[in-house]
Amino acid sequence: MIDRASRKAEQAGLKIDLRIGDASALDHGDETYDIVAARHVVWNLPDPERGVAEWLRVLRPGGRLILIEGKWADDEIAATKGRHKGFAESLKDAIVEISRRTGIGAQRFRRRRYRRVEVELPFSGGPSADRLVGLLDRLSVGEIEVVSLMDAALWGEPPPFPRYLVSGTRAD
Repeated sequence: MIDRASRKAEQAGLKIDLRIGDASALDHGDETYDIVAARHVVWNLPDPERGVAEWLRVLRPGGRLILIEGKWADDEIAATKGRHKGFAESLKDAIVEISRRTGIGAQRFRRRRYRRVEVELPFSGGPSADRLVGLLDRLSVGEIEVVSLMDAALWGEPPPFPRYLVSGTRAD
């Protein structure tokens, strides 16, 4: 993704400093930026509240937080599936491990391991706009706005699931 972003920035004639790091532990000073934007990141965070609090830390007072997200699966159902692990699931896990070590069927089993991790995430399947607004409220984000991003022109086709932008400001 970094390589693709670098190529796009270069094609557009933009000089952008792209970095890889921990979204919940930024290597930047307090109150450094006027805007922090993230697209489809919140659902990946093991502790979304900690991650968003970190983004607010690097925002200047009055700075704008912009989050583009969507809700593509029911995380409640995914979480329930993850809690009921029986013999069949344990057997599948053993097969995944054997496959990983031997390289046989690795692609298929990597996807399975990814699904197991996804079940552990608080916003697995993407946060609903209401849940994300609730999180921002708890973190004292002001002037929260939600904008629907369901216009097909934004994505090249009609979105198959709810997509939206949530923005707000860091308190002074």
